[in-house]
Amino acid sequence: MNGEKRNRVILNLSIVVLFTLMVLITATETIRFIDATAKVDNATAVVAQIQIQEDSLFALDALTNRGLVIKEFMDALNAGDLFVSDSVRARLISARELLLSEGMLGFPKDTRVDLWRLLGVYTSFELDGYSRNAGAGVQPNLVPLNPQVDTQTLIRDLQNLRAQQKKWVSDLAAQALGSRHLNQTQSYLVIFLILLGFIPLFGGIVTSRHFAKEHQQLLNTREYFNRLISSLPGLVLLTTRTGEIIGASKAVSTFLGHSPEWYQQAAIEQILPKRFQQQYQLYSQNHLETKCGTVKGRELLLLSADGKELPVELFFGDFETADGDVLVVSFRDVREQRALYQRYQRVQRRFDMAMTASRDGLWDWDLSTNEVLFSASWLEMMGILGGHPLNGLVVFEDCVFPEDRPRVKRQLEAFLRGKDILFRAEHRLRCRDGSVRDVVSRACAQRDGNGKVLRMVGVHSDVTSFKEVEREVLRLNRNLEDRVRLRTQQLENALVSAEAANSAKAAFLAVMGHEIRTPMNGVIGMTDLLAKTTLDREQKMMVDTVRRSSQSLLSTLDHILDYVALESESAEISPAELQLVEFVEGLVDSVGLQVAKNKQRFILHIEPDLPAIVIADAAYLRKVLCNLIDNAIKFSVYTAPHGIIQLRLGLAEDQSGLAQGQRRLEIKVIDNGIGISSEQRSQLFEPFVQMETSRARRFGGTGLGLAISARIVKLMCGQIALSSAPGGDTCFAVELVVGVPEAQGVVEEPRRVAVLACIPDVLLRNAVDVMLTVNGYEVHWFESLAELSAKVDGLALPGVVLALANNQSVRDYCVSHNLKMLALSERPRDKAALSVDRVYTDPLLPSALLRALEREQRGLNSFISGA
Repeated sequence: MNGEKRNRVILNLSIVVLFTLMVLITATETIRFIDATAKVDNATAVVAQIQIQEDSLFALDALTNRGLVIKEFMDALNAGDLFVSDSVRARLISARELLLSEGMLGFPKDTRVDLWRLLGVYTSFELDGYSRNAGAGVQPNLVPLNPQVDTQTLIRDLQNLRAQQKKWVSDLAAQALGSRHLNQTQSYLVIFLILLGFIPLFGGIVTSRHFAKEHQQLLNTREYFNRLISSLPGLVLLTTRTGEIIGASKAVSTFLGHSPEWYQQAAIEQILPKRFQQQYQLYSQNHLETKCGTVKGRELLLLSADGKELPVELFFGDFETADGDVLVVSFRDVREQRALYQRYQRVQRRFDMAMTASRDGLWDWDLSTNEVLFSASWLEMMGILGGHPLNGLVVFEDCVFPEDRPRVKRQLEAFLRGKDILFRAEHRLRCRDGSVRDVVSRACAQRDGNGKVLRMVGVHSDVTSFKEVEREVLRLNRNLEDRVRLRTQQLENALVSAEAANSAKAAFLAVMGHEIRTPMNGVIGMTDLLAKTTLDREQKMMVDTVRRSSQSLLSTLDHILDYVALESESAEISPAELQLVEFVEGLVDSVGLQVAKNKQRFILHIEPDLPAIVIADAAYLRKVLCNLIDNAIKFSVYTAPHGIIQLRLGLAEDQSGLAQGQRRLEIKVIDNGIGISSEQRSQLFEPFVQMETSRARRFGGTGLGLAISARIVKLMCGQIALSSAPGGDTCFAVELVVGVPEAQGVVEEPRRVAVLACIPDVLLRNAVDVMLTVNGYEVHWFESLAELSAKVDGLALPGVVLALANNQSVRDYCVSHNLKMLALSERPRDKAALSVDRVYTDPLLPSALLRALEREQRGLNSFISGA
């Protein structure tokens, strides 16, 4: 077997070496040819370049007279020979141009630049002035030249250029010589490699003959071993010393899942996990060296064809053949035994962990021999050290506390006489150190066919801490009951006192509120009367200040009294029928002057589904709306270009869960003020919470308005919600459950007049559209005079033009075409300037708009009847 493997390796190695040599020879010759061609081209180019440089350097020497040109130039100047000096100067200029030519680029740049600058000094020298001075016998001093030093410098730089040229030529010669030696060496190497290639070829031919012979012998031996092994019933493998598998039984193929042919080219390491391969080598080497059966029953894991690890016991045997020792490896499947052992270990570990976690002491009493066995935890619980023989029954009886011993004995005797198999008793145990432990004894009995107990196994559970806690709890319960009775009596007394104080506070606030309101109302009334008298401007300002201060104080007092009444839960709801639209109009009309003074906008939007009459508490509803509208006006007063307040009334979308005759009313108050952050929203409905808390705050107030509104809404079985963001719109949405009478009045008939409206503001336009549509008017919207003219021509009914008072173009059109125009005017800031004949915006009241349209309709009807 070893000879076969050796011959196979030698043959394969010979073929690989031969192939490698041939590839090397071919590659070497190819590279050599390419390299030689490239070197010849490079050498030709280098020689041409050096020749150009040599010619350029020779020309430069001729032009500079090998560095003596400066001396010639200066001698001609001193002699006053202008013809010679001009000739020498022309040579200098030619030399400078030669330095910049392509043939000189290979020389060092610093040297070429120095020469070019040095020659430039003399080419730019002024000849005329120098000649006149020289002819007059005056020493020339126009340029401070040093011809001797410059001549030496020129000679030295030219010598450097010649030395550089000589170095290039010598390097080129050395390179050519080296290339020649390298080509000779490569030729010798190629010849050597060709000769070397015949050696492995000859060895491969000889070895292949031996390999064929030994391979046939190996086939015969393997066939014999396979017939022998296949007849064996167990798991048996035949391997060489190196672990190569010679034969395998059919049981091995079935056990591991490999085909019989697979084992013919396999080794024992291929069916062993990596962590067991070294261990198997030690076992097999030990067996072969000792030639004894000491390696028996060793447990290993084998790898199946699908990668599973199978536990086996390992046994070795061996015999000798002509090719060397053959190792007989037999296996025994121990999967079932291993699974049982692992299950036993898991059960044992689970039992040990359970006993450790419970800290219970286990005891086992054999009644036939009166032998009692104890676990280590039981001995530890009792403080008994191990290592000494124990009389179990004596120890068992002696550890029971003397006072509990008779009772436990009676319980145990009654259990032995009975038929139960479970026993339970609570008693105390006395430890060796004198301490006493409370335990619960639980046991299970084994009885024979007659019911006699043969064996009892039980545990003692230490419940000392629980018993101590139980006794402490009983003591604390008795103490707590006494304290609770005392505290209850104190709380009852405090509750009586608090109720009395609360009643006194409510009575005090009611009386004092009435007493304060009466003079305050007198002050406000007299102030209003005083304002109507003849006063100068300063006096009017003082009277207005007194009036506003009195109203603010009265509002603060009302807020405090309302909050106290709501907190004391003495407030009651008094629902009654309410004309909702008229109620809201009166409320928003009262803030119209304030909105006009602040130059704000106020939009009243009433949805078509809003009931005309509802059943609700008008006083509380007014407080909620007033608080929300006051806040909207206050916090949007500084908004640019102007603050906008919207009041929207309608029915909520969700009307589920209501009784008959009830509706869920939705009221929204929206403003474009400063907005509210998420941190402020969480505390906004708490009492005395301000949007600004600094001393320089812009917005006043007690911080009770929203707290009162939230409590009133809750009292009216409604809910209030807020949506806002800093710098964005703020919307307070109130939902209230109100009663709605069955009869809601007469349905409006269609009007016999059409309304042509032009309102640029989208919010106001939507509100007007709902007002007119609900009341039966035919509304046509236009944006330009051309559109107005087209709509007027197409009307079947008399028309009234509705537009803002400041729309002069529409007004002129109506006058020129004899059309009725109803103007929407801005609300004046002075109450005295109000007129009942005009319709004012901010807010635009539905009743005022409808009354004005009815007047216009009556006028149109009279005009038509007269016609």
